[in-house]
Amino acid sequence: MADSSATQPWSLRQAIEPGRRAVIAHFKPILLIQFLLIIVVVAYYAFPEVREFSRSLSQLRDRGGTLFAAAMSGFAGTVVPELAKFLADRGNYKPTKPADHLFNFLFFAFIGAMVVNLFYVLAILFGDKQDPLTVVIKVAVDMLIFSALISAPISITLQQWRLDGYKMRKTLSRLSFVFFRDRVLPLILVIWAYWGPVGLCSYAMPLSLQLWVYLFAQAAYSFMILHIARGT
Repeated sequence: MADSSATQPWSLRQAIEPGRRAVIAHFKPILLIQFLLIIVVVAYYAFPEVREFSRSLSQLRDRGGTLFAAAMSGFAGTVVPELAKFLADRGNYKPTKPADHLFNFLFFAFIGAMVVNLFYVLAILFGDKQDPLTVVIKVAVDMLIFSALISAPISITLQQWRLDGYKMRKTLSRLSFVFFRDRVLPLILVIWAYWGPVGLCSYAMPLSLQLWVYLFAQAAYSFMILHIARGT
């Protein structure tokens, strides 16, 4: 079944418009998160006390492995935003439906598991080094291959499945070149605007700390990926 948008004129500018609006709408928090991460990276290399504290975080991540990373990513992508939504507007707060909350947790846990294994793969391919060239290469592979061709299409498909009421046949009937073109392109714009600088900060840290940089940024990003998935 072809996507209904296939009958309408297509333009790149119109296709990326939802992504552009999302970036503009979240421009200030995006910059704030990225600025804070830069401070974290600078502090890690500038102060021995910060490096000493980071050892406990490294050990926790090493002991927990992929399951720990998945659980923490699920928590950062669901519980943290839900708490923030409650604190921001208690009077009009409407809790997320349990089914959607469970889906979101599993969704972000799955993405987190993919990301932490990406960190391992890139460390194997290019080494656990933090020199500028290695960092730039890892970010390029992350943004251009993993994020654009793997993570973004999977994310959009799973979120569409949720919006379709978890009806797999309905979601599968939507999948087409046009569907991915119109949904993935705006998401890629958000990914590059947000995760590009975040990736520079993440890969500038040792492998054992990259997960924590990711989790810090994941909580804020969960708002935007749901925003884009709805096409609003």
